[in-house]
Amino acid sequence: MLALCTIAIACGGTAFSHANDSGFWMANRYFGMSVSDTLKPWTVMKSIVGLTGLAICLVISLFIG
Repeated sequence: MLALCTIAIACGGTAFSHANDSGFWMANRYFGMSVSDTLKPWTVMKSIVGLTGLAICLVISLFIG
């Protein structure tokens, strides 16, 4: 259960890492986008990653717990 708790925390941290994420700034500079134009798809992508990780943790906890 400790491993699932750790994964859930990591998923939450991933979902809210916008402007502190070096990947955000790399994508921003590489594609030549403005900050607001980069935030829109980045927010959607990070939200999907975080929620998917949380859902997987919840499903796994049904089998372990």
